Amino acid sequence: MKSLLFFICLVFVLLFGSYQFGFTTLRVYGAIILMVSCFYAVFEKCQRLTLPYRFIGWYVAFLAIMFIAQILNGDLWVEGIAKRYLAYHLVPIIVFVAVDVYVGDMKMLKRVTSLLIVICMVDSIVTYLQYIGNPIGLEIGQFFSTDTSYSIQILSDFYETHHPDDLLGQSITFGIMDSVVYNAYLLGAAGVLPLYYAFSSKTKVKGKILALIGYLIIGAACFMTQQRAAFALFLLASVFLILKFGPRWLLLLIGGLVVYYALDGDWFDPDKLGRFDDMTNLSGRAYIYQESVEYIQDHFFLGGAVDCPVVPHNVLFSALINAGLFGGLVIIVLYFKMLYAGARIILNRKKVISYSVIYASGFGIYMLIGLTHNENIVNGSVMCWLFFALALKAGLLEKINVAKS
Repeated sequence: MKSLLFFICLVFVLLFGSYQFGFTTLRVYGAIILMVSCFYAVFEKCQRLTLPYRFIGWYVAFLAIMFIAQILNGDLWVEGIAKRYLAYHLVPIIVFVAVDVYVGDMKMLKRVTSLLIVICMVDSIVTYLQYIGNPIGLEIGQFFSTDTSYSIQILSDFYETHHPDDLLGQSITFGIMDSVVYNAYLLGAAGVLPLYYAFSSKTKVKGKILALIGYLIIGAACFMTQQRAAFALFLLASVFLILKFGPRWLLLLIGGLVVYYALDGDWFDPDKLGRFDDMTNLSGRAYIYQESVEYIQDHFFLGGAVDCPVVPHNVLFSALINAGLFGGLVIIVLYFKMLYAGARIILNRKKVISYSVIYASGFGIYMLIGLTHNENIVNGSVMCWLFFALALKAGLLEKINVAKS
């Protein structure tokens, strides 16, 4: 019952990401239930917390400074800003604590991993259906999304005027996430999770084959989102994991496929590669960054996201714009502290794949994506904190298992 409660709340927190419903969003409901249950476990049952909460301390300090800055610059009184504190900034803290409370052994960690893989597999199938314009895929996606640009009518009109061969590159494959960008982040980060079972000596041959098939299905869906940073980091993480833990034949197979498709010019037709046909086009990032820097110079101490003419698409710029100089410096320091903690897990010398390494790899994908997109710790990325907490918790559980053996 305890595990079921955690899983249900986790699904609500991950899939219902929009704050447009205000305090009634399912994400907030799930988070509140998690928070109450965690308080009960900690104070009534005296359950010991084990994760390093200094990271949460830095995050809370950032939120406090940003809150003060937004009062002074007037952002806090703008509709929607206050709601974000509940729907986004508070939720990562609750998820971090919930992982510490609920994930108490390797069995539970395995269940959480399986849940995330199942979510990604369902999301991948819906993404495929949306890619080909299947009405079922669009209707399923609409159930989870509140973005009006993904309405059934708009997407139906789009499919009537576009041939299936040139659909790639269009922002329509949002799966069961709230947007195509968030969909790509999930698929890219969680897409490496099946590699744990594919490379683990504890997995039987049939399980390894199924894990590799799942990995390829999720990877293909990540490509279909056409979010270049997410897909590129997914590939880099995959190469690292294969080189360190996987069989060399798998890397040779992937390399052979790349060479084959590279020699077949038809596969690199712009109509089939979409946004990937021109990797130099970064959707106006040079302009965005220039405007962001100029805005930061004009609002150096207090920032002010509401009046900013552009969305910064960079965690460092976003920190200074949202929280001003002092709050920005706090979250930037936290960003690099979290990166360092994740890197220490990834670069360990163990030659056997582990949950901690696989989660730290997914966490690294989320953190690095934040350098070119807005899904980052400044804006309250729940998945980023979830993967970070799971990487740390997995590391602690693995040390306990080693000590017992």
